[in-house]
Amino acid sequence: MSRLERGLAILNLLCEPPYFLSLSDVSRAMGMTKSGAYKILEVLVSEGLVTHEVESGLYRIGPVAYRMGVVYSNEMKINDAALPVMQKLGELTQETVSVGLRDGDAAFLALSVESPHIVRLRHKLGTRMPPNAGAIGKLLWAYHPDPARRDEILRGMDLLSAASGCPNPILDLGALLDEYRKIVKQGYAMSINESVEDFIGISVPIPDKIGRVWACLCVAAPMVRMSCAKALDLLPVLRAAAEDISARLG
Repeated sequence: MSRLERGLAILNLLCEPPYFLSLSDVSRAMGMTKSGAYKILEVLVSEGLVTHEVESGLYRIGPVAYRMGVVYSNEMKINDAALPVMQKLGELTQETVSVGLRDGDAAFLALSVESPHIVRLRHKLGTRMPPNAGAIGKLLWAYHPDPARRDEILRGMDLLSAASGCPNPILDLGALLDEYRKIVKQGYAMSINESVEDFIGISVPIPDKIGRVWACLCVAAPMVRMSCAKALDLLPVLRAAAEDISARLG
């Protein structure tokens, strides 16, 4: 792995919980010596991609990385296109509405409009969604542009670790691939008590102008407020909202 690749890997590492790490944490996770990890971190700090808190000694993502995210969001126009639609959908359902995006071979939470209820789904923006639990992760992996590459990645993946913290992930690869085929056939993904205990989520694709799916729209709620049947009843509204976002993206 080149020094550039190691630097990018460290940035990705800092984008995952707990979002801040010590030098020892970074060197251990990267399989590097402390001196080697320190040299790369110092370059990232000097460029503003990473910040170093002197008092705690911890490293976290820096302001330049944030600016890059803002530029990406503005260029993709996802905020302007999606937020007004999400807010209307949130007012209608009174539940948490989210947009997930594909990031290479991964999916993450990009936007969220939270439910006004006290008990509601809450995730930090930027949280990576596992491929085998949750309506967002499953849908975006189901619509992966290169299924052969996707399947190869999954074969080398520890599915239990990938869905760490999820109560009921899909751990059998064959069952997961069957789930992907089902999702594409029916045009939506359902998650029942998979990624968050006692919560249900339903997501639909947001295709771009040539039909590629790199984003999805999701509604999630505690199961005491939303049954499977009620979630399915939302499909026409959810699909209409996804079409609206797609049209706004152009």
